Amino acid sequence: MTMLTPLHSSDQSDNRLRTNTIVQLSLWLLTAVVLVLLFDHGLGWDRTLQAWSTMSVGQLTICFILLSVSYLARAARLHSHFSSEISGHFCRCLRIVLHHNFFNNILPMKTGEVVFPLLIHRHFGIKISRAAGALFSFRIADLVFLSLLSLLLAMLSMHLLELAGSAVLFFLIVMAAGCLLLLIIFKFRRSVTWIDKYWGQFKSGFPSNHGMMWTIFIWTTLAWSTKLIAYALILTVFVKSLFSVSLLAAASGELASSIPIHTPAAFGTFESGILAVLIPVGFDTKTALTAALNLHLFILANTVLLAALGLLIGRHSDDSG
Repeated sequence: MTMLTPLHSSDQSDNRLRTNTIVQLSLWLLTAVVLVLLFDHGLGWDRTLQAWSTMSVGQLTICFILLSVSYLARAARLHSHFSSEISGHFCRCLRIVLHHNFFNNILPMKTGEVVFPLLIHRHFGIKISRAAGALFSFRIADLVFLSLLSLLLAMLSMHLLELAGSAVLFFLIVMAAGCLLLLIIFKFRRSVTWIDKYWGQFKSGFPSNHGMMWTIFIWTTLAWSTKLIAYALILTVFVKSLFSVSLLAAASGELASSIPIHTPAAFGTFESGILAVLIPVGFDTKTALTAALNLHLFILANTVLLAALGLLIGRHSDDSG
């Protein structure tokens, strides 16, 4: 008799989750249809897709490889963060990263982030609150890197720095920001005592030592560097801009889409970030928008493809679950 209440509660929870999922997917489809119609009326698919004829198969292959390396780096970041619990299960980490990326890119309002701790708990038994704390640490590192890179590229674009010294300066800025990030994380971890009562497990997902924090930052740098280089290569082909301008536009698009308030698949917010860079440097709106939309289509196609590959990885790898 005592088992009936939990089961009934579980059924209600499952029904609510299923209903919310259906509502979200319906809104996503409705928004997608509206955006497609508006896009077809404004630019037209012929003009947009024709731009792909200027890109070779070799260039597309390089971009796909760079993005694959980016996700491998993210999987390594996850694997190293929970190394004591999940050592030897790199393929499973890669599967989690690919599926988390799929839901994060498809669902609106960053609701796809919820998938990460759920997958970690399902595959490894790690508490959801602790996995959420790890994700929070990863996102801080992501924002720090993106913000620093955007700042440096903006300074370069305004000719405030000579290109010869930019690499050294960027290294120094990253190191300084990394030290600041370490201080913030450890100050928060050690001095905020009231959080133990409510968010002890969440806080336990933070890096436990300086070495772990630096490892996260190194993998984050590799993941974002390869990803943004791939995006910049695509934009450079479409708009014939300087590589540094395309790199700044790609970083700006990612920063814009990191805002939690956006449409499904970040349509509109991602493009606005790119337009904010390309239009001020002299590109007309249609050319810039066509390039931004084509890059976004490439990202979504790559997301779906890698998510499908993630299913194969989980099925055929020795350490899959």
